[in-house]
Amino acid sequence: MPAPLDTTHGLPEKARFVLERNDEYVSGYREELGPNALRAMSSRDWRPDEVLDLHGHRVRGLEQELAREFRSFARRGLRRVLLIHGKGLHSTGGMGVLAQAVVDALTDGDAARFVRALKTAAPRLGGSGALAVELEIIRRHSR
Repeated sequence: MPAPLDTTHGLPEKARFVLERNDEYVSGYREELGPNALRAMSSRDWRPDEVLDLHGHRVRGLEQELAREFRSFARRGLRRVLLIHGKGLHSTGGMGVLAQAVVDALTDGDAARFVRALKTAAPRLGGSGALAVELEIIRRHSR
């Protein structure tokens, strides 16, 4: 039986992010990578390897769910993910809380170790209702 793959080798236990945000836009990158980590995401050619639709999800348990999903993405060798969180238009008071919770989970939760950079998706991919995420390259070593 082959040895299990270590999909976290070389990843920091706690990543620090530089974030810029306003009401309609967010971007962020892992501090040690610098702002160039966002460059690929600005291309019109950026396409996700996977789309994860979070409509209907609640903030409670979201951080753990995203950590599980991102661990799975890493194991599968995915590099680009589009997270659809919605704009919150159907939320109480018309204010969504999921978008903020997703950013917090990806920059301060267990999923953060898999994230290189993130930013509000291009309009063609959902704009302020979605988040484009670049994942860390995982070096696969057997144990």
